[in-house]
Amino acid sequence: MNGNDSWYSLPPTLNEWVSARYVQNIGTAPRWCGSTERFVGRATAAVKRRAAPTTASVQVGSLANGAGVNIICKLEGQPVSGNDLWYFSTDHRWVAARYVKNVGRSPGWCN
Repeated sequence: MNGNDSWYSLPPTLNEWVSARYVQNIGTAPRWCGSTERFVGRATAAVKRRAAPTTASVQVGSLANGAGVNIICKLEGQPVSGNDLWYFSTDHRWVAARYVKNVGRSPGWCN
C-alpha cells in the first residue's frame, strides 16, 4: 500500500489488520511472524480454534480428532493442561499445542 506492502495483525482480535503504511513504530518494528515455510500438525483430540492464544478468547472454529492444521509459527500463551505453547495457523486462528502433534518439524517462534 503506497510503497509499503507490510501489514500488522492486531491480536487478540479476530482477523483485524492494519497497513504498516499508517503505523509509526515506537522502537524497533516487529518482525515477521514465522517464515515462508509452513508446518503441519494433526489434532490429537477435538480442539477449539481461538482468535487469540488463550482459552478466554472467542472460539472461531474447531478441529476434529485427527484433522490436519497448517501452522505458521508458535508462541507461549495461556497454559493448557501444562503446555503453554499455541500454534498460529495459516487461516489466522490459534490452536493449543497441547492437542496438536507435529507432522515433521516443529514450527519456529512467532516474533
